[in-house]
Amino acid sequence: MKGIVIDLETGGKEPEICAITEIGAVSFHLQGKQLVETGHLSLQVIPHEELFVSRKAEQVQNGVFDHFYQERDTTGQFRYSENAALIYLMDGMRAHLGSDPSTWKGKIWAHNAHFDLMFLHHLEKRLCGNLGYKAAFPERITGSCTKMLTQSLMGLGKLDIRGSSLDTLCDHFNIPRDTTKRHGALYDARLTLEVMNHLLPLAG
Repeated sequence: MKGIVIDLETGGKEPEICAITEIGAVSFHLQGKQLVETGHLSLQVIPHEELFVSRKAEQVQNGVFDHFYQERDTTGQFRYSENAALIYLMDGMRAHLGSDPSTWKGKIWAHNAHFDLMFLHHLEKRLCGNLGYKAAFPERITGSCTKMLTQSLMGLGKLDIRGSSLDTLCDHFNIPRDTTKRHGALYDARLTLEVMNHLLPLAG
């Protein structure tokens, strides 16, 4: 078994009007009975509107900025345009899961898969349409969701827990976390992988 856990930080709940601000992803494979991290990706994303207003990008073609535009913030950390962030994410997914996205079913995980994949579908559809190339991320691809798995296990009486948030699951399974830090995409993706190691054995 191998797969990828994805987590997004966004500016709101509606992909049509809210931007992705951070993407975190962790690749994993099964080693013995444990899911083990094999790689990770962390991308700070510059909302397209911010780039457009500030005119920071060097090239503008049909209103869309250069694919690989990036800049350093005040701390020296790179931030990437939406185009570049999506391309880096997809390249990483292909490297780990294979070049054909139709084979990825059941291999993409997230704590709230519907929310995260909805944002990624919308972003790719918009960027691909503007750039004139075919979307590589199928609109109907599904993700495996630890939140829905938790609710299913609760319904079957296999998990006695109140709530299905990531924080609640970490508390229940005694997964250590730094509560002094804000939620970050990569940090939450790693927590989700830890939660999976507790949930999947219960699912049988």
